[in-house]
Amino acid sequence: QLNRRANQLAHHLQSLGVGPETLVAVCLERSPELITALLAIWKAGGAYLALDRSYPKERLCYMLEDSRARLLVTRGGVVSDLDTTGVTLVRLDDAAHAQAIESASVENPEPSSTPGNLAYVIYTSGSTGKPKGVEITQRSLLNHNFAVARAYGLRAEDRVLQFSPVSFDISVEEIFPSLLSGSAVVLRDDEVLSSTARFMEFAGREQLTVLNLPTAYWHELVEYLQTALMPPSVRLVIIGGEKA
Repeated sequence: QLNRRANQLAHHLQSLGVGPETLVAVCLERSPELITALLAIWKAGGAYLALDRSYPKERLCYMLEDSRARLLVTRGGVVSDLDTTGVTLVRLDDAAHAQAIESASVENPEPSSTPGNLAYVIYTSGSTGKPKGVEITQRSLLNHNFAVARAYGLRAEDRVLQFSPVSFDISVEEIFPSLLSGSAVVLRDDEVLSSTARFMEFAGREQLTVLNLPTAYWHELVEYLQTALMPPSVRLVIIGGEKA
């Protein structure tokens, strides 16, 4: 179902001119729609730029202008306050776009990108000046995905938490090695992070097996684990970003 839906959106994006070295911005809530959109952009041959709505408006407008993204995949209201001059909006909830996507082919598009083509652009924090866009190629992406899948021993039985914002590159490590391995990608909402107890309850209910967490959040869980147990389904915790 995921593949068919991504194929339909990919064919629609190709009809709008998306191909190799075409940068498509994405601004969607964490949802199956978001995963579908990222896959569809690659299937169309393009590359994505993830926009996180928690970022200040000025930063998002700067990223759109600086990257020269040609299209923006979103939903109505999500980017209503952004300057999208010169950017073609692909609103998934717009009747015309939705109909075009639904009527598109469910077959895999013919591959058009090569290993040296762009896969995605990610922006630095800008702490030393203006944020800078970093280009990641298909080759780098694929090598990293397979290395991660091997290192973590991912398998079809795994249920991997998608914790990070999609504008942070760890999200790539959570989503795509998992899909390549046949694992389930489990999406969280913000409410899950309101307390460590709620997070642990969520992990147990969803039978999560792999957690990829920022070190600071792991420290919070360690405090909680002094009086509680990790859900028995969890077999692997990956932490990064700073020293534990």
